Amino acid sequence: MNPAHRGHVQLLHQAKARLEQAGYMVLAAFLSPTHDGYVQPKARRLGAVGLSGALRAELATRTIEPHDDLVEVSRWEVEQPCFVDFPEVSMELQEVLGDEA
Repeated sequence: MNPAHRGHVQLLHQAKARLEQAGYMVLAAFLSPTHDGYVQPKARRLGAVGLSGALRAELATRTIEPHDDLVEVSRWEVEQPCFVDFPEVSMELQEVLGDEA
């Protein structure tokens, strides 16, 4: 519902720093706007404006600085023919990362 904003990107960078302090290696972070099949009914139920998936994906892309080598936007979830839940989204991320994951 609420589009991604720079605070979300900052949070991903802070999470990376904390995980690396704990000894983990962070390969990437991504913003994945949720499918309209989930967002639009929720927006109606809450009486909120439900921005389209395409617009939310574009806004997410615009929140990332051009030189950001950590955060990317994935349009995979929002472009699926129907809502997909977190496990499938996570599997897609693993496929994108390939052998690095």
